[in-house]
Amino acid sequence: MVLYLSDILNECLFRGFTAYETHGETMMTLTVPDEQFPDNILPVLVEFQGEMLSASAVVVEIGESAYLPAVWLCNRLNASTRWYKHFVQELENGSFQVCIARDWVLKEFPARVCFDQLIEFCRHVYRVETELMTEE
Repeated sequence: MVLYLSDILNECLFRGFTAYETHGETMMTLTVPDEQFPDNILPVLVEFQGEMLSASAVVVEIGESAYLPAVWLCNRLNASTRWYKHFVQELENGSFQVCIARDWVLKEFPARVCFDQLIEFCRHVYRVETELMTEE
């Protein structure tokens, strides 16, 4: 059994969750608000690719002066978890983005578990954002 976007959409409907937007048959954007600051919403892009599910989010855009502290934070976070990949990428305009990504193998992965994992990923994005803002 492989999980599809339609399975997650059905789980969303079952739970009364409407903070999403679909993009074709393989992508969706989750817009789960921050629990501490409900007006703060960082979108999470979710993509279904065969037997893989990928989620990614841009946490914050930073200038060059914050680059090294952001890299150090990402390295520290990567060392403390095996589930999420934290990284800094350069944009064409010379600024940088702090990003988080996670991949799941979907073989025999129930929609209810997948939904919970995606919501936890969204919450993790906000925890990283808070930690970044604290360190700046």
